[in-house]
Amino acid sequence: MIRPSFNIVPENANAEDWEQSIMVLEVSPNFLGCVWYNQPKQKLLGLRHYNIEELGGKSCREIMADILRDDELLNAKVAKVIMVYNYSECSLVPEQHFEPSYNRPMLNLIYGDAEKSLVLSEKIDVLPVYNVYRIPPEIHKLFQGKYTSSSYWHYYTLQLSFYQVERDSPADMPRIRVVFYADKVMIGAFRDGEILILQSFIYQTPEDVSYYLLSVLNSHDIKPEDVILKISGLIDEDSILYAELVKYFQHLIWDALPQTIDPAGILKEFPPHYFSPLVRMALCV
Repeated sequence: MIRPSFNIVPENANAEDWEQSIMVLEVSPNFLGCVWYNQPKQKLLGLRHYNIEELGGKSCREIMADILRDDELLNAKVAKVIMVYNYSECSLVPEQHFEPSYNRPMLNLIYGDAEKSLVLSEKIDVLPVYNVYRIPPEIHKLFQGKYTSSSYWHYYTLQLSFYQVERDSPADMPRIRVVFYADKVMIGAFRDGEILILQSFIYQTPEDVSYYLLSVLNSHDIKPEDVILKISGLIDEDSILYAELVKYFQHLIWDALPQTIDPAGILKEFPPHYFSPLVRMALCV
């Protein structure tokens, strides 16, 4: 049985609270994130995170299927289930240029066509933009078969739902959302109420991250000292990675969660920014 790398679930959870909750599953090639949130009570109930590694000859799909079968909370009754596909092969297309018949050829041109894929698209509700993306069809079939009445979104689609927050922020300084995962970083840059870039980058060293950030700024003629970095995900303040950011950026803030959503304090042993990307998605769906 595969064990979660993070298992933040109180032992004395109220059964009625769970039945009223929404379950958000962040599905990625390398991990499965799970969060349970009671919307009527605005209360965080629990969180689990699985690392996905192809061991023993099992594919990603087979490992995911084992987790869905064996995890009792993933089989518990909830009010709603939402999948969030965190796959990087996607493109943001201006609404005036969106044509469904071009979606697959466009993604094949950008990312290649060596593997079978399911191409999907979603309209960004706060922008005149479509998010066109592709995912493994066997993964989509697995989760749709398990949760037949569920809905799904792409990770970027929900991240852009925070666009209005950035748009309403003071426009005197560009802002960059930086979300860290174990092997990749998502960078979303905003200036004067406009989005400049939303993209994920694979990294191996802290220098890789600073290179990507500085390249984004250079391409838009922005100086590092004029930027606010809003940081979340798997990064610690005493890490080499954080020290690398401090070399170039003066204005760094943590994207922490509101304390009001965690009255039981189930996240009190963890930095408040660790799980804010996953939990925030549960707040906006």
